[in-house]
Amino acid sequence: MSQWTALSARISLFLPLGEQTAQRASVLEVYQKLWSATPDSYQNAPAPNFPSHAQGQRDGLAVSCVIAQNRVDLIFSPKQTSQPSGSLNVIENTAHLCKELKALLSNLFIYSPSERYIGFSLFLHFAMTEKNTVPDANDAIASVIPKQYRPTLSAEENFLLQINSPYTSPVNAGLKINLIKKWSVEQFRIVHFAVQQAATAPFTPEVNTSIAPTVSFEVNNMPFDSSIHFSKDDQHMVLTDGLQRMASLQRDLGLNIDGFSDAL
Repeated sequence: MSQWTALSARISLFLPLGEQTAQRASVLEVYQKLWSATPDSYQNAPAPNFPSHAQGQRDGLAVSCVIAQNRVDLIFSPKQTSQPSGSLNVIENTAHLCKELKALLSNLFIYSPSERYIGFSLFLHFAMTEKNTVPDANDAIASVIPKQYRPTLSAEENFLLQINSPYTSPVNAGLKINLIKKWSVEQFRIVHFAVQQAATAPFTPEVNTSIAPTVSFEVNNMPFDSSIHFSKDDQHMVLTDGLQRMASLQRDLGLNIDGFSDAL
């Protein structure tokens, strides 16, 4: 069993600025097409420059679609539950998350909010089991950093190491892709609100701090020549390839996150 869980996953699609917002699908239609379900709630943009939102749940995952003026964000996050005091809310079933990510990529190949894109991003954020102290968290994160980059850490706070390893797109030699890896130790503030039995009772939210080593991966494209036609088919191929690269990376780093080796 892996000691890693997931904090979030996100696919972002960037649309041409010249494309008319009114001609795009509504957030309700995009959600229904991509997840084959009706969202629990949705709100259309009150004005052209405002985003629209749709949210729902899928087998223990919270999923949402956000459509802004020139981008679409498809987000997986932990389902809100009653966690023990001070516990970080995470996606424990990472195998299910990977399965849902692959299903979403397949659906994007069939249906996509636009026929043309100027950019994309696939982001995965993982967290190790929470640690009691910063030195413990530093030791843990250092153990999954390749030796050539590994620093000597003790009680330093707010550690962050980010490395980009660009590569050429499998779709077009003129399209360069960023592959960003980030190791960090993050301190999360967790606020708990209790329901008061009496309106006159004093109300003081409970605030806890959680310390967790985290690793994130992101694939996104560099700006490319406008003469290159980047279609939804190209998008599917590049994002699927990006997920496979991330799956290979987490294995090589020794994370062994449940389910993600299946993406290879």
